[in-house]
Amino acid sequence: MKTRLLIFCSGLLLFTACSETSEEEPLLQPPMVVAAVSDMAEQERGIDAVPESNAIQIQWMKQNIYDGYQLYRKSQSQDEFDLFAEISGEDSTYLDIEVEQFKRYFYYIIGFSDRQSAPSDTVNYMLVTKAYNLSVSLQDSIIFHWQLEDIAPDEYILKLFDDTSNEKIWFSRIQSSYQGMSESVIYNWDGMAASRDLEADVRYRWRVDIVGPAHRSGSESRWHRFELPQ
Repeated sequence: MKTRLLIFCSGLLLFTACSETSEEEPLLQPPMVVAAVSDMAEQERGIDAVPESNAIQIQWMKQNIYDGYQLYRKSQSQDEFDLFAEISGEDSTYLDIEVEQFKRYFYYIIGFSDRQSAPSDTVNYMLVTKAYNLSVSLQDSIIFHWQLEDIAPDEYILKLFDDTSNEKIWFSRIQSSYQGMSESVIYNWDGMAASRDLEADVRYRWRVDIVGPAHRSGSESRWHRFELPQ
């Protein structure tokens, strides 16, 4: 009798455990973070530096199944991820302004509504110091100038647009001169500009991106705008 009772109780406990497990709701599908694009891309998306501030941009695909998102972050010196920010479900971009230069940060996001999603893929980026003091001189040629705060990188990318139409005019990958803390380059030195000559009374904007010393690292200067006189 005791043996039969023990078997019955064991079966009841097993049924209860299985029932509790089967009632657990599955996780929502993970959010889709946007992968980083080429440094020379015209439409910049994914994890990246931004020109407006010393910040790292994280982007993901907006999906209506989530009411909001939790952003988890860790730096290269941390062992574990921490919950860093809670973000509205209406958003699909976050700027992390609490970063140190030359320090790599790792991120993933979790979506939630009445339940949570599985974690997204992990993305990472390292910010370096910006180029600054951008200027344009008009001599026999149009010359772009900028300055550095740190040791010169191996490469820069200069991006020039028509500021009104947002049309791409010239993207140029430039090797460092390694001649101190100032750099300059002549417009269309590589013959890759969409227009051989810039037009007077057209407003242009340009910036200098520093290509960082490691994969997914760099910075973007603030935009500088100018017009050529008639």
